[in-house]
Amino acid sequence: MIDAISAASGVNVTATVNSTQSGLTIVDDNAAPVQNLTIVDTGGTTTARDLGIAVDRPGPIVSLPLNPQLAPTTLLNLLYGERGVHLGTIHITNGTQETDIDLSTAHTMGDVLNAINTSTAGVQAAFNTNGTALQVRSTKASTVAVVTEVGNGQSAAALGLGGYDTLNMLSLLQEALQKNDRSALSALATSLDEGVRGVTALQTEVGARTNTVSATAEMQADFAMHLTSLLSETEDSDVAETFTRLSQLNVGLQAALATSARLLQSTLLDFLR
Repeated sequence: MIDAISAASGVNVTATVNSTQSGLTIVDDNAAPVQNLTIVDTGGTTTARDLGIAVDRPGPIVSLPLNPQLAPTTLLNLLYGERGVHLGTIHITNGTQETDIDLSTAHTMGDVLNAINTSTAGVQAAFNTNGTALQVRSTKASTVAVVTEVGNGQSAAALGLGGYDTLNMLSLLQEALQKNDRSALSALATSLDEGVRGVTALQTEVGARTNTVSATAEMQADFAMHLTSLLSETEDSDVAETFTRLSQLNVGLQAALATSARLLQSTLLDFLR
């Protein structure tokens, strides 16, 4: 991939692995660049965006990490492609222990871990083995920890701990059934309902976008048909009929010119006779 970018014809750039070994760096090799270094996707693909190099800026382009991993120092405002998250309160059910945890003052993932691990919920929060998400486990072998939203909050979902992660909820459901943890089963019922609502909302959004695309496609098809009709009327006219019509117009034009010539021959003396 690096060789292909560096050897691309028509541009003078060099691609390398960046200094942190986490992504790419694209450098403009022109001695005196006169415009921004611009990388865009073509043909409906998302390659440049997936590589984190779809930008338009002066100087070198340094991609986002290709294999990002969470760390205690990871800032919350850098999550989700630097869109960030704004956390509120989450609820944790762990057997007979239940507690609300306020995460509104958290600025880093370390703050989130500390708030959960120092709570009275009897749980341990940590990064998963891939370092890409949080997981909250009960410190008791007989119970299952379940994280749910408080009110209409979205904090658990933003952290990947809520009902929107339906596969994770199903995994916890299996574990709760195996341990016969009734408190977890009750909490999971709420989480699964949230997951179903989330999926339904996504289906509605996708349906609305599909309808928009279909309506646009139909409008473009109608416009193309209209243009074809206009082109047909212009190019596919009957030659004999057109020639006859042109001859009739020419006869009328000649008659009008002859009449005008006779009228213009009159002078002032003709009217004084």
